[in-house]
Amino acid sequence: MDYAWRFAKHNCARPAFLVLLIGLVVLLFSCEPLERDNPLDPQNPNSTRPRKIVVEAFVNTANPLQINEFALEALYQVQDRHQPQLLVLEYHRDTSQYPDSLALAESLSPYLTYINLFDGQAGLPDIFFNAGMRRVQGASSVGNSITRLENALNGLLDQTSRFAVEVETTRQGDSIIPTVTVARLGVDEARNLIIKAVLSEQVDLQYLRHVVVDVSSLPVTRIASGTFQSFTLPELRALNSRGKLQLTVYLIDRDLSEIYQGVQIDL
Repeated sequence: MDYAWRFAKHNCARPAFLVLLIGLVVLLFSCEPLERDNPLDPQNPNSTRPRKIVVEAFVNTANPLQINEFALEALYQVQDRHQPQLLVLEYHRDTSQYPDSLALAESLSPYLTYINLFDGQAGLPDIFFNAGMRRVQGASSVGNSITRLENALNGLLDQTSRFAVEVETTRQGDSIIPTVTVARLGVDEARNLIIKAVLSEQVDLQYLRHVVVDVSSLPVTRIASGTFQSFTLPELRALNSRGKLQLTVYLIDRDLSEIYQGVQIDL
């Protein structure tokens, strides 16, 4: 029940928890067995959590046409509408014509994986929702991009997840070490997952709010149903940071085709 409290404290109002805890105390001192009808209990077979939507934007802001800026401005407006459900990340990439000073080498591999889930055609800006769930490529204006992004979110905003994720960090100078706790809800075990931790930086408030600066990951073989496990991921480095840092952690399948749950915290 300690676990249920830890995961619940971010999702319910405090008065509701006081009532819940009082009820649990009464049940604990009764002769009847405790029923698994608490939706915050990971061993409740009907337990779920609201599903976060990880939005990964692959961009190049060195392009003078500003189509990437159109996409980012639209994405920020859509994010503001749907806080805190949207977890936004910006992966900057070089192109043959326009090297991007914020480009990260680690952005190439996931991008190639994602585009191959669709038509295999590369082109920036390119925005993916929970990995291969949805995609919006290109931008002609801010207004048009907002419409396309909102259309992509249809059917995603009301989804639930059979996972709950929490993250804590230990910081030593420029080194950030995430400890991630994952709960498998419901009655089915989970296998062949990857926990991915992404460190991002707010370079400016106009177009560069969630610039990815480092990435680490850890494979997970199995999590039994109704249980939780904690994992320490490889360190992330915040070298020469210029603004506020954020850490986004998400749980994805081994094929990198679907993100099941995520969390984003300020550092």
